[in-house]
Amino acid sequence: MSALYSRTTFLLIGLLLLTQSIFCQQSANLAQQDFLEEIEFEWIRGLIFIPVQIEGNTYRFILDTGGALAISTALQEQFSFEQVATANVVGINKLSKRVPYVKVPLVRLGNLEFSNYRAIVSDYSGYPLSCLAADGIIGRDFLRDLILELNLPEKKIKLSDNPLKLNLPKKGEIPVKIQRKSSLPYIKVEVAPFGKEWAVFDSGSDDLFSFKTKTIEKLRQKAKFREHPVETYFGVTSLGSSGIIPKPMAAYTTSIEKLQLGDAVMESFYADLSKRSRSRVGTGLMRYGIVTVDYQEKKFYFQPKESIQKATAMKRSMGFLPRFTGEAYIVSALQVGSEAEEKGLRLGDTLLQINDIDLRDIQSIDHCQLYLKEDKWGGTEETKLTFLSNGKEKTITVKRVKY
Repeated sequence: MSALYSRTTFLLIGLLLLTQSIFCQQSANLAQQDFLEEIEFEWIRGLIFIPVQIEGNTYRFILDTGGALAISTALQEQFSFEQVATANVVGINKLSKRVPYVKVPLVRLGNLEFSNYRAIVSDYSGYPLSCLAADGIIGRDFLRDLILELNLPEKKIKLSDNPLKLNLPKKGEIPVKIQRKSSLPYIKVEVAPFGKEWAVFDSGSDDLFSFKTKTIEKLRQKAKFREHPVETYFGVTSLGSSGIIPKPMAAYTTSIEKLQLGDAVMESFYADLSKRSRSRVGTGLMRYGIVTVDYQEKKFYFQPKESIQKATAMKRSMGFLPRFTGEAYIVSALQVGSEAEEKGLRLGDTLLQINDIDLRDIQSIDHCQLYLKEDKWGGTEETKLTFLSNGKEKTITVKRVKY
């Protein structure tokens, strides 16, 4: 599945589940035909949470067009579903691990009944995934041959196997390319001033648009960023679904003059930190209009509030990203050339206090509240930071930069 990136200071947690061809759902089936199902959803940190019924009980699953069906280890312990195999789970940081793979006899989405679907068993008990209280993922394997509409103002999704039951736009459709092995839906977008790009539509990511890391590096080599400065972070900016901490690496963000999707245009915003796996359009797009993916006809529709609109995905940077390790908060990534770096902050330093938030007494901190709050570390124009570097305690004040 995909991504949870804090637009201010926190980490991106990858939930993208990529697997080998073992994940084809050969014996799975959907009982209903000629239907239109509406399901209300919760919207938390740019993720879509829908109610899912298993064995008569209702659970909270993340709807992720970039992921496959997954259930928590807690659900597997509860139901002891038949294990049919093990498989590799690969996160957005391209690290992988072997996980159990089970068959779930019946899953209900509203009135729809999906039987004999195979699911990855994944552990969501660790921080910060535990803060989301997700019981699993409803992914692309449920969406094959269906039409999915995402409506944020109404907080509803619509699922149908009949296009006549949905009010699909008469024009402006974008061709969708379905990747053969993973069934990921790719759409072609125009990213000014950089050209056209195939990007996966990933409802497990809260991005509006993000470049693949290698794409930015190639564009930099071609001097495409002379008029468009790139902000570079170095460190760990993502924790993939494998749960393995990756090695520190460079990640980038840059300004986008225009993102064109069919007839709709999004202007003047910053693309999120780059991803190792692929460029993507995420649920950030839902803030500006209704999104529909037609898996039957391989078409993508975006019905914007306005045909041309200024995006508001602006960022505020302290110059670093914190990460809770379970024992302390550390500097997980550092913005190259930032005021924080110039004043002595280094990768891996222990954070003791950020503004009025004391991080010394780990036991007294509500870590989930920090993770889930929109502006976790305060909305001030300046950040006062106390940290431990090479055994010495230091206090600095840095300006928050909007870009």
